[in-house]
Amino acid sequence: MTNQINFFQTLKSIIVGLTIALFPLFFLPVTQDYFTSNKLYLLSIGAILLLLNSSVEIILTKKLFFYKHATSVLMFFFVLAIFLSILVSSPNRVQAVLNPNFGLLSILMLSILSFYILDREAIVARLLSLSSVILSLIVIFFFIRPSSFFSPIGSQIDLAAFLGFCLILQLSDRIWMKKLFNKITFAITLSGFIICLNSLISAGLPDFSSFRYSWYSAMELFKSSLNALFGAGVDNYSSLFTKIKDASYDQSAFWQISSFNVAQSAFLHIMTESGLFGLISFLLLFIFVAIKSIKRHKPAILIIIYLTTVFLLLPPSLPLFFIFYIALGLLNVEKSEGTNNENEAKAIFSLSRGLREAWGDSRVIKIALLNFPMITYSISLIIITIVAISSYFLGRSYLAEYHFKKSVDAYGKKNNIKEIYDNQRLAILTNPYIERFRISFSQTNLLIANNIATKTKTSLQDSEGGRSIVSPQDRQTMTQAIQAAIEEAKAVVKLNDQKAVNWENLALIYRNLINTAQGADTWTISSYQRAILLDPQNPKYRLDLGGIYFLLGKYDEANRFFEQAATLKPNWPNAHYNLAWTLYQQKDYPRAVLEMQTVTNLLDPKKDAADLVKAQKDLEEFKLKLSEESSLK
Repeated sequence: MTNQINFFQTLKSIIVGLTIALFPLFFLPVTQDYFTSNKLYLLSIGAILLLLNSSVEIILTKKLFFYKHATSVLMFFFVLAIFLSILVSSPNRVQAVLNPNFGLLSILMLSILSFYILDREAIVARLLSLSSVILSLIVIFFFIRPSSFFSPIGSQIDLAAFLGFCLILQLSDRIWMKKLFNKITFAITLSGFIICLNSLISAGLPDFSSFRYSWYSAMELFKSSLNALFGAGVDNYSSLFTKIKDASYDQSAFWQISSFNVAQSAFLHIMTESGLFGLISFLLLFIFVAIKSIKRHKPAILIIIYLTTVFLLLPPSLPLFFIFYIALGLLNVEKSEGTNNENEAKAIFSLSRGLREAWGDSRVIKIALLNFPMITYSISLIIITIVAISSYFLGRSYLAEYHFKKSVDAYGKKNNIKEIYDNQRLAILTNPYIERFRISFSQTNLLIANNIATKTKTSLQDSEGGRSIVSPQDRQTMTQAIQAAIEEAKAVVKLNDQKAVNWENLALIYRNLINTAQGADTWTISSYQRAILLDPQNPKYRLDLGGIYFLLGKYDEANRFFEQAATLKPNWPNAHYNLAWTLYQQKDYPRAVLEMQTVTNLLDPKKDAADLVKAQKDLEEFKLKLSEESSLK
């Protein structure tokens, strides 16, 4: 029996060790996102194997073994908060579950992994050091041979956060730092960290939502009591961001970025997407770990300060939550200091006494189930069933990502439209709940329809007597492609009708079908109106809607939206140019001249030389028309 227990404990250690060691280094070029997505599925595989191991252990040893500590309860409440946010607020629940940066799957898998780290702190710390050395050597290699940045962990910010965590972890262990080999490890990691920071400072930080807008997004929750409690919904930060943008955003360098998917601060992001319930449960977990670990081990304050800093300053990401949950397991706040009573720590209780001890002071609970085979098999069956169902859906999700990546790769090939279409179709059939799959598929179908329409036009011009040589099959394919493009664009809106970009995609599809599909103009206008309602500070939507009215000859409406676009973005030449031509069509020549003059003033003679020449030519035409009108008067 003892050998069996030791075997399962060893197997758990191997799974935990491999998962943690591989996480920072693991990536595969078979999904659109090489890094984060694959790390998420690696965590899932590790957690599933650990649960399977535990279920088999229960069956063979007839013992239920678990740690009793407050962090498990607090982790459960944080997972519960995310689940409730998805259930109550998230429009697209499946995509919210699968969100790698802050989703139910990632947090749940990290919680399971953190639970199994207990009593394996030493090996985990050493494996993290090994990973940090490998990452640092990669950084040093690319620094010596300058080329484009590459790191298996993903972004440079995630790399800096991980290396910084490993440095703090090493510094907090004074005994570890006394050995020469460990000092060399620390020096290599420090070198990689410094190079990474220098690269970030030199190249500039990636584009993120500013702290101000992140704060505004969080405060927007309090306009609704339900949102205040459960948040805007996991995977739904962008829908809130578009509502809180102000006029100054359109004057910033980010004005063409309609929205961001994450807040600047992980703390603010947690609050925005999961509400007060999520933020409070996370803060309780964070504070509890901080207080208990500092009392037990003073140098742990370095880790706590570091985690607080990165969660305040950096946006949420899977590597960021990874180092947090690893820290939970390593700090192991419930471990008793100087526990010498081995028999007490590893006591095996009967079922009734074991349940009583679960409410007592024992840290490790082992409940004997020899006389309760039904309970043994029931617990194992429940775990195995959950694991089997989860594995099936995770497998489908990953397969969908694989097919979508194949469609992306096909864009670089000739005569590729069939390969693109087939793989995107397979991706959607495998997982129909991912918005980017369906947006891409709607645009692919539109491309197919446009290609056939172009072929038809060319055939009409080349054929004798004006008779088309386009086959009935091509006509049928074009009709089906148009219908599929519309259906897919509507499906995206149905998945999440709170995102302006989804309505924009629907508008773009119908806009390209105005001369083909009946009622396309009405759908285009209504879709742009919904996009404007969700993103009122976006001048592009108003410009595009004005362009539709201009195309339809409704110059008064076009004038109104072009003026709004020019008001939102006064230094945007395109808005003034379209407004100038609308005024020209309305025969308001004095204002048309003024607007076109504004265009010539805004255009850069070097960067926009061709546009400037065209605008100056149009301005001369407007002035000529104005002088003709003046002479008639």
